[in-house]
Amino acid sequence: MQYLNAPWRDKYFNEDRSLCPFCEDSEVLVYEDDDCRVLMNKYPYSPGHILITPKKHCEFLNELDENTWLKMAKIARFAENIMLKTLKAQGVNIGFNLGDAAGAGIAKHLHLHVLPRWYKDTNFITTICDTRVLGTSSDELYLKIKESFKNYNANN
Repeated sequence: MQYLNAPWRDKYFNEDRSLCPFCEDSEVLVYEDDDCRVLMNKYPYSPGHILITPKKHCEFLNELDENTWLKMAKIARFAENIMLKTLKAQGVNIGFNLGDAAGAGIAKHLHLHVLPRWYKDTNFITTICDTRVLGTSSDELYLKIKESFKNYNANN
């Protein structure tokens, strides 16, 4: 069996975890309400990768109250539209990694990944050069996504 390593993620896995980045990091905050936050991922799999997280610390979906779960789902639906219409993505990945064993980098604070995807958006550079190629400015995408969330209406 062969393994594909991702050594560029070492920095992420070795960061100080005494503070929760989902609670403490306002520089990547895109949207916030009473129950949820949306943040740009500092270590994106693709440009425009965002995270939707409840404010309450929990590790698994069954620990969420119904209202927060529904809010997260509505935000994900809105985020899908941003990815497709604003960022002109050709597809979207949405998903959870629940628990350490499932690959959750920050397992104690559940988070939903929303990633815009384009045809052929992965390539050999990541594998042979330990480098992730992001074809657009993260700062520019942050501003576009944050501006789009100004139009978010939780009642729709």
